[in-house]
Amino acid sequence: MDQACNAIRSEFVRITDDFTIHFEESGSGDIPIVFIPGWTMSTKVFGRQLAHFRESNRWRAISYDPRGQGLTTKTIEGHSYQQHGRDLGAFIAVLGLKRAVLVGWSYGVLDAMAYLDQFGSDNVRAIVILDGTPKPSGKYSTKEWAETEEGRRWGTITPIEDRATFHREFAHYLLEDASPENIKWVTEISAQTSAAVTALLNE
Repeated sequence: MDQACNAIRSEFVRITDDFTIHFEESGSGDIPIVFIPGWTMSTKVFGRQLAHFRESNRWRAISYDPRGQGLTTKTIEGHSYQQHGRDLGAFIAVLGLKRAVLVGWSYGVLDAMAYLDQFGSDNVRAIVILDGTPKPSGKYSTKEWAETEEGRRWGTITPIEDRATFHREFAHYLLEDASPENIKWVTEISAQTSAAVTALLNE
């Protein structure tokens, strides 16, 4: 196989005149897998998955930065999951992806659900839910597949009031190995999303 097909390719695609999505991909197959990162995260969190499919001639693995996250355009408006679903629809259309497997992680599940809500499942082969829920907010975390009001408030207020504390606590929440190196890695990714966008997406 050509060495270029073995690489993880980093690219940008223009959706509108003022909105560009950054994505990374690997593999050269006909079946697309679209990895959707969670809240404030970017393509970087799927580095191992993209590496796994590097030499595949069956699968085309793609991860992208949602609006306001990673290297994708930082817009003033549009920070809702319905808009994220429309962005995903436009991304799929511009890349010409057919019968994609959607893999949503954490709040990335909401992007995938918002896509299905607005565009249906005709162009979706399968959906994979990683550590997320179609119902993000609930009253009892032990009885419902949902986050409590207290957790929701933390994710809305803390990023605005105390950015450093938010990054530290968020990194500890995500990581099994909360080493200084790993906390720095998560923080650098999360810090690419502004405090205001972080709060809006959580709310």
